[in-house]
Amino acid sequence: MDLQRKLKILADAAKYDASSGSEQRDSRDDHSRGRRRLAVRIQIAVALIAFLLLRLAQAAQKAVRSPLVFARLVRTNLMHRRSLDNLLEPPPAAQDQRQFSLTSPGSSPSITSSN
Repeated sequence: MDLQRKLKILADAAKYDASSGSEQRDSRDDHSRGRRRLAVRIQIAVALIAFLLLRLAQAAQKAVRSPLVFARLVRTNLMHRRSLDNLLEPPPAAQDQRQFSLTSPGSSPSITSSN
């Protein structure tokens, strides 16, 4: 069974689990127990989907062979938009042009008073 099919099955299972939590319960204990059970099922489904997505991403690149090293690289670069093959390279030192830099060469800081 290919990974795309597994992802679809897991997504369908998560949808089913989420919709089955809306049943009416008679007592307050049953209701809270059902919510906890549903929360655990959703967490497991999300973890499985994340695992499969991580494995798909690892299979799509050739730079890193170890799943653990690849997972650490993804965690480190999660909020950066970078190619999977460039995860081992240090991120470019791009500076936001809207920010003032005191260390940039050739620029002299000008401080103006608003008084």
